[in-house]
Amino acid sequence: MITIGRGKPPAGVSSAYNVSVEVDGEAFVVNTRTQAVLPGGMSRKLHERAQRRLAPLEERFLRARGFIVDRTPDEERRALEVELHQARYRPAIVSLTVTPSYQCNCVCPECPQLDYDRAPVISDQHLDATVRTLEEMLMARKAWNVALWLFGGEPLIAADQCLRVIQGAQEVTRRLGVNLQVMATTNGTLISSPRARAVVENVDLFYVALSESREMHGVQRPYVNGKNGYDDTLAGIALAAQLGKKLIVRLNVTHREGIIDNLGTVLRELHAAMGNTTYGDIKFEFHSFTFQPTCGVSGPKEYAAQSGRALLLPRRGKSEEVRPRSLDMMSVLPELEQVARQSPWPLDKFRLPHAAAIMPPPLSEVGFITMCDYSRGSGVAVAPGGEHYLCAQHNEVPEYKMGHITRPLYNNARYLKIINASPFDDPTCATCAYVPLCYVKKCAHELQDAYRGKDGRVRYSRAPACQRTANSAFAELVRLKQRIAASEDSVDPRFPMKKVTQ
Repeated sequence: MITIGRGKPPAGVSSAYNVSVEVDGEAFVVNTRTQAVLPGGMSRKLHERAQRRLAPLEERFLRARGFIVDRTPDEERRALEVELHQARYRPAIVSLTVTPSYQCNCVCPECPQLDYDRAPVISDQHLDATVRTLEEMLMARKAWNVALWLFGGEPLIAADQCLRVIQGAQEVTRRLGVNLQVMATTNGTLISSPRARAVVENVDLFYVALSESREMHGVQRPYVNGKNGYDDTLAGIALAAQLGKKLIVRLNVTHREGIIDNLGTVLRELHAAMGNTTYGDIKFEFHSFTFQPTCGVSGPKEYAAQSGRALLLPRRGKSEEVRPRSLDMMSVLPELEQVARQSPWPLDKFRLPHAAAIMPPPLSEVGFITMCDYSRGSGVAVAPGGEHYLCAQHNEVPEYKMGHITRPLYNNARYLKIINASPFDDPTCATCAYVPLCYVKKCAHELQDAYRGKDGRVRYSRAPACQRTANSAFAELVRLKQRIAASEDSVDPRFPMKKVTQ
């Protein structure tokens, strides 16, 4: 005979989810939240906890299974509601993007990042706060993977700061049992530097860009002293491959003329530099490079005033809508495929552009930090002079501290994309009126906001107008949810070939 009874919890036990179960005269305790069952002996000890003290291991055993908690029943019920809500939106990955420095050893005319007016490197206090933020987010979101992305400027310039945040993240993930992958976006010239060796050994994946020829690399990615760093980039890629690192090499394409010969030469020279490590874990991507050499850049200080990011700010010159991509990748797809087939690498090492991946603006363009993860990931970004909390998405956990898009991020990002692109996620932030599922430049509670409308044009407006836009976009999103939920295939029209599941 089995008897189940729920009533007042046993004395000294604060869990409201302990249920007494009697099986053939033997009493057991079951926790309905954790689904743990206590054997008879431990059940008796749990009932007698008020009269006798538990041994440390016994108390640890009971706490780990939810039988003993330091919360009132109401607090525990609320915590369970949050936990169940989290489980529904549990991300596969949490991303942390760290910009240790906005400075660089190169002066790329189109880089929206370079800035010599801020502090040279991020402070140690800021990095420590970053690690704490990562730990808080992991404990709140319960993700099982962390992507730590080092960005810049050139992150390897600030090698000590990179190593500090990597070691902090390693300690946190080791303690919480979470997988960590460290990635770095770099120009590749400092990978072979002895000073950066400790950082390089702790990075799992490098994202390096090469221009379509040696000459274009010297024009598009010159050193501060004007020299060409093409050979240093090849040497850095080769060293990373020798160390067994994953590599994504972005081949920037600017001109249609000579595209097959130029890219073929670059790939052959890279093949020669890599030697025996040629067939390591390396992937190639083709990117259309929007090159505008009319900025008149002659040095770091002048760059800060005439960079591409300055052109994006209100009343500071031309807007992004008059700076289209310089080359339609789909128009040169046959040439790119020929380059891939003629290269020393097998075809599966190349990620060729395709129609579903190259979407019309604004979805085709993202900024330097999007932290976009379609498996419902979470993300924060930190940078010198900025707050260590960044609200890059709506977070469903009520207790989780919300932050704001920081001014350094606004000044340097071309666009920000709200994470959790699924139409079944609530798009509104607890403290900021974001324009849902659009590319936004600032929080709407600031004086000025920049956003892209449905027609793809960039508009600026005051906060009330931003609020109205956010409300209107939210209403449209609700209607979109209803249409998708009622459809047969559940395909989100904003993301063709991507089926959305609730």
